[in-house]
Amino acid sequence: MATSTSVPTSRFDGKLDALLRRELSQSEYERLVATEVCISVPRGSGKRTHGHVIIGPSHLYFAPIPVKKIRLLLALSDILSVAVIDDQPDFLSGKEQECTVHLSIEYKQNDQTTPTSSPNKKNLLTTSPTHSLKLTRPPAVSHDGEGQKKPEWLDLFLLQSETLFVSYLNFHLEDFQLGKRQYNTLILDKEGATQRYHSLKSDLYSAQTIQESAKLYLELSSALGLYFQLKLLYWQDNGELLLESLKDMKKWNESPLADVLEYKVIITEVILKVFQDTLVSKPKLSLLKRNNGQTLCELSECLLDAFVTDSLSDGKLMDELSVNCCAILYELSRVIQQVRLTAASSPPKHSQTVVLSIGHIKE
Repeated sequence: MATSTSVPTSRFDGKLDALLRRELSQSEYERLVATEVCISVPRGSGKRTHGHVIIGPSHLYFAPIPVKKIRLLLALSDILSVAVIDDQPDFLSGKEQECTVHLSIEYKQNDQTTPTSSPNKKNLLTTSPTHSLKLTRPPAVSHDGEGQKKPEWLDLFLLQSETLFVSYLNFHLEDFQLGKRQYNTLILDKEGATQRYHSLKSDLYSAQTIQESAKLYLELSSALGLYFQLKLLYWQDNGELLLESLKDMKKWNESPLADVLEYKVIITEVILKVFQDTLVSKPKLSLLKRNNGQTLCELSECLLDAFVTDSLSDGKLMDELSVNCCAILYELSRVIQQVRLTAASSPPKHSQTVVLSIGHIKE
């Protein structure tokens, strides 16, 4: 039985990639986080299905092997907890049994699970009328003593011990359940996105005053919030605009303090936006790891310097700057975790490791 490692968006192989491009909107396809070959076993059903599990922006998808169609597996909003179980499936043997990672997902029953709508969204339910992939829906729904639907479990046996799938799922669920990501489905064609990005970058390089530069960064911030492709271009651009932003944060320090603070708030908003929603961007990880993490260190030092330099300032602008800097430092800590996980590529093995419990992260 073939296996594959977790892979980031736009890096899927062969038939699976063609299927995902065909069945998903461009916006959702570009935001796919990871995939892994697995065996899906809804607890209590006894039915096992071999296929690809895929982490999308708001859903888990499943593509049975041979790859011909994609189904909704679970809405991320329905997931209550995820755990890695240290056991070996009795339906496998040999190396396949030894290399399997058992992922147990507890979720609430939801009869109305549907994909998030978007202008270009294709109707996945035309090929599979099942709302959530329990593979076989039970004839009767179980309830607890108060008439509420009981949670159900889905067991996924990932056929690769050195997988990043569990870690990516953990990161993505944390963001989703805390409401940190707001996905925009507006689309620019490749030529239009590239032209807009390079036009903004060129204007920023030629700005002569802090006011002119701030106006352009505001325009960039707005565009990044609207068009996901611009975030990808930002990281694919060898870090040029990020490094320019770090220089600009120090460039106008002789200007009035209020102008400087507002300017830094705008730039940190831009940096924060390009970190968010780019969990598995390889160009981002490559840039921040470059030269033994020099760019990552420069960014961290610049943010910490903003704290020290402006710490005596009062008011709303300093509060906004502090919040933005802390949020970016948090995103940097996640990058460091990803780098470490990439080196280890294996989830922890304990009798039952709870990866995520939604009840523990309520705001």
